[in-house]
Amino acid sequence: MKTIKTYAERMKSENVHRAILVVQQNLTPFAKQCVSEMSSRYHLEVFQVILSFLRLFASYLLVC
Repeated sequence: MKTIKTYAERMKSENVHRAILVVQQNLTPFAKQCVSEMSSRYHLEVFQVILSFLRLFASYLLVC
């Protein structure tokens, strides 16, 4: 949760409104709530590492 708030503060200071968050494990319920509360100000996409690689690979196949 502290890490997510740190990212939110940095996004605010750098005027960033969209981000991709790649995690190794599922977010805790508290972290999910934090991301949900941030959704009114920021657009965050959260991916687990395994899923992100599969999607990246699928995107690569579509381009080739």
